[in-house]
Amino acid sequence: MKQLFLLFTIVCSFALTSCFNIIEEVAINRNGSGTYKNTIDMSQMMGMVAAFMPDSVKEMTNEMEKGMTSSLGDLKKIKGISNVSSTSEGDYIYSISYTFENANALNKAMATSKEEDKFLGAMGSSYEIKGKKLYRKTFLNPDEDSELFGDEEFDMEQLQGFMSMLNTPTYKIVYHLPKKVKKLKVEGTEAKYEKDANRVEIEYDLLKMISDKNVNIDHFVKY
Repeated sequence: MKQLFLLFTIVCSFALTSCFNIIEEVAINRNGSGTYKNTIDMSQMMGMVAAFMPDSVKEMTNEMEKGMTSSLGDLKKIKGISNVSSTSEGDYIYSISYTFENANALNKAMATSKEEDKFLGAMGSSYEIKGKKLYRKTFLNPDEDSELFGDEEFDMEQLQGFMSMLNTPTYKIVYHLPKKVKKLKVEGTEAKYEKDANRVEIEYDLLKMISDKNVNIDHFVKY
């Protein structure tokens, strides 16, 4: 049942336009501190799945809420992290946010979140903020334990063939900088990006991210 539900939810998410999205926002202050927010929007996807498998949706919702509660507790223990909170911004739209003192605190918080994340696999990110320069390096290692990559019965190639005919969900990273963006470099996995004044938005195809064993996300922003 778990495999059927997983496959069904992914198929539904890909069958609808922008019905499964992850938005990661990082706002940087002049002194290198800032705020972080991660939002998962499954509203359209789960609304459709609920019509067919209401019990499974309830189970998945409970698991997500339990995971968020656990994440909040772990984040509050990290030195340099404060104002930790979670919100439900609508049906099946969840977010976690916090304030960080510096890049070191942010990296520790993201490492903690990585341990809780079992859907996208072991995705690790690290930030470096030097003066008016922001560096980010990210990798996704599907060889590590995850609910998606760790199951031998899950045929990713077959799923990719089917999904090629449908619209795909997105993984979006948004940077809010204290000054106007002067230079932007996006390396690694193919992405669409744009910059406007002191804001940068970078968008990835989520399917490519979770199926590419060599995926990496490298960003450099000068402001």
